[in-house]
Amino acid sequence: MLRGADAVYLVHPVDVGSPAAAGALGGLAREAVGLGVRRLVLLSARGEERARPTEEAVRAACGDLTVVRAAWFDQNFSEGPLVKELRESGELAFPGGEVREPFIDVRDIADVVVAALAEGDRYAGRELTVSGPRLLTWGEAVAEIAKAAGRELT
Repeated sequence: MLRGADAVYLVHPVDVGSPAAAGALGGLAREAVGLGVRRLVLLSARGEERARPTEEAVRAACGDLTVVRAAWFDQNFSEGPLVKELRESGELAFPGGEVREPFIDVRDIADVVVAALAEGDRYAGRELTVSGPRLLTWGEAVAEIAKAAGRELT
């Protein structure tokens, strides 16, 4: 499947900071480069130090790696792991406190990734941080969702 590809987008299905991510994505990156892939783009996480070993494992396979570090996805509230908790209990227990996050829509991440894949020379070896247009605490994010849903959520 990688043979003949010019560029590859790497994403770990669980969490780029998980213990298995570095070995899995590093191995895939080495295989891709061995098959002639010239451009690798890795989805990583903004501010997650546990993601660094994965970034380094992939970078070791391809020095021209583009790392896209994304903030928390908006879709975590509608399609991801937080949905069940919000729907069933009407509340979200998360240790975010009053930290403000620049939540981002995954479609915006896709735009950056497509540019990095298509215009690889422009982005080769770079680390790009993508984030949303405004900072919200987790409580403020849940309040926005409650307003849109017409339902009380905490």
